[in-house]
Amino acid sequence: MRSEIRQKIISIVIFLGALLILFVYYYRYHLSLRVGYRLLGGIIILVLSLAMLKNRKFLIFSTALFLMLAATQFGAIGNIIETVRWIPYIIFTFIFFSRLFITKELPRKIERFDIFLFIMIVIMFLSAFYSIAPAMTIKRAGTFLLLYISVFWVIYPEIH
Repeated sequence: MRSEIRQKIISIVIFLGALLILFVYYYRYHLSLRVGYRLLGGIIILVLSLAMLKNRKFLIFSTALFLMLAATQFGAIGNIIETVRWIPYIIFTFIFFSRLFITKELPRKIERFDIFLFIMIVIMFLSAFYSIAPAMTIKRAGTFLLLYISVFWVIYPEIH
C-alpha cells in the first residue's frame, strides 16, 4: 500500500516538474503563437500519456477520439492532434512488442487475412518510390501499419 502511494507521488512530482519546465520556457522566451500550440500539445501529450499508461480502456477511447479530431476544421486543435494522434498507436505497438518479447508467442495465430494485409502494407511503403508526395505516403502507410498492429494484435485478442 505504501509503495503504491509513493509511486503515485513520484508520478505526480515528475509530471508537475515537466509541466513547470514547459511553462517557464514559454514565459521566459515569449514564444510565438505557433510555438504556443506546440507547447500546449506537449502538455496534452504528458497528461494523456500518463492517463493512457494507467488505463487500457482510456487508451482505446483516446485512439478513437484522436482519429475523429484529426479531421477538424479548427487550426489550433488540428495542430495539436497532428502530433498527439501518434501516441496511442505507439503505446499499442509497444504493448504488442513487449508482450511478444516477454511471452515469446503471438497473441493469436496468423491467418490469411494477416498475410494479405502484410503484403498490402509492404506495397504501401514501396509506393512511396513513385509517389508525388513520398512523405505523405510514408506517413499514411506507417499509420496503417500502427493501426493494424493496434487493432488486430492488441485490442482484438483482448476482447475476443
